[in-house]
Amino acid sequence: MSYLELRERICCMVNASIDEKLLDIKDTTIMANLTENNFKAVMKRLKYHALKNICKKITDLLYIYESKGVSPEVAELIIKKTDINIGKEIEKVFVDMFYKSPDLFQLNERNSKIKILHVFNYTYEETGIMH
Repeated sequence: MSYLELRERICCMVNASIDEKLLDIKDTTIMANLTENNFKAVMKRLKYHALKNICKKITDLLYIYESKGVSPEVAELIIKKTDINIGKEIEKVFVDMFYKSPDLFQLNERNSKIKILHVFNYTYEETGIMH
């Protein structure tokens, strides 16, 4: 297996995990109140940016392992033990998007800070990408 194949395989697993985590957000009050177009736009952006951020972290790690002469098989074992909290990554992207594009959420400035708390009023469990 090459490093390129390893990266693709891990990023596919991350993609599936992101889809699972997005289901948690899908049914929150703030999302339910969005128009269909805004809902799709928010979900699409969340997925794109979370996947991009996480896969960049993985790519950076793989580059380090490859440059040190670590075999892809050993690198895979190390990556599997690395705790990348996908829920927290999605939350960071969501909060960033929420404040940069409040129009997507059909909110005015006054109530936006209150509404964001309703989306993330739970804590994601510490979950690695392979769990």
